[in-house]
Amino acid sequence: MRNTFVYWMYDATGRCLYVGVTRHPVRRWAQHQRSKPWISQVASKHMAGPFTDRVARAMERREQDALRPVYDARQSMSRTRLKSLERIRAAVSPAA
Repeated sequence: MRNTFVYWMYDATGRCLYVGVTRHPVRRWAQHQRSKPWISQVASKHMAGPFTDRVARAMERREQDALRPVYDARQSMSRTRLKSLERIRAAVSPAA
């Protein structure tokens, strides 16, 4: 069934803040407004669909990988791991 949408949120400079999927766009936007402290940064929203759930989730993943949204949990975890690795490397590297 084609009932799933992919959506993007951008700030005023065009930087991608978030990419997500939902079956209920209006309800999901309301949830973001209640729960995301960064929601005031959103200057524009775009949506595509409807797609099958499988297609929408694959598209979401591709878009997240390509755009690296600021508030994407997968990207945030990667940045956190990278910072931890940099701290470890700095701690064990001999001083120049």
